Amino acid sequence: MRVGVTLPTFRDDDAAIEAARRVEAVGLDGVFVFDHIWPMGRNDRPALTAFPVLGAVASVTERICFGTLVARIGLRPDDVLVAQLASLARMAPGR
Repeated sequence: MRVGVTLPTFRDDDAAIEAARRVEAVGLDGVFVFDHIWPMGRNDRPALTAFPVLGAVASVTERICFGTLVARIGLRPDDVLVAQLASLARMAPGR
């Protein structure tokens, strides 16, 4: 069985990156992020954008897998989503 966690992205600090580092340090398998503009029903709270967070995770980890829980195609043009996914694949091959 593989075990992953959802990163805390409904905030405006570096908790998600620190959590990814801890996940890797304790030996879990992966981390995931929401692809939302704000927490559901709470547009007064911040939300970090999924793909920049995943890029940061790729840069500070070596082993863990990462991804979005969903990729909200309505939030960005298709070619932008494909480019974001391709960029992550180049940054961390196989993860």
